[in-house]
Amino acid sequence: MKWTVTRRITLGFGLCLGLLLVVAVLGVVALRVEEARYGEALRAEREILLEAAFAHSEFRRAIIDYVGFLASGDEAEPTSRDTMLVAVRRRVQALQAGAATSEERTDWTDALAAVDRWDRASRASMDARR
Repeated sequence: MKWTVTRRITLGFGLCLGLLLVVAVLGVVALRVEEARYGEALRAEREILLEAAFAHSEFRRAIIDYVGFLASGDEAEPTSRDTMLVAVRRRVQALQAGAATSEERTDWTDALAAVDRWDRASRASMDARR
């Protein structure tokens, strides 16, 4: 077989198309893998945000119960407040245990410390109200 200029150009073009096809297939495979990883990261982030939102909601409920006790003196309010604080601590401790980095664990530790400070301060003012 004689290698004419036309055949050489055709072979070069075919090799370029073949390499382009290989790169395209590798790109599609890599993109699917990254898409799966990204989806998993989004799901994990969503779970963390939901837990944090539930903890925030429970903490706000504890504040409402605290203010309700200060306003009315109803002894049921402190019980509800304490129940909400237990739930908040449980959620924050779970988030702290599941933190991916030490910085995140430190942030959740700070959040627990803030809840504890508020608990002590609100308990003191409720005792004064009694």
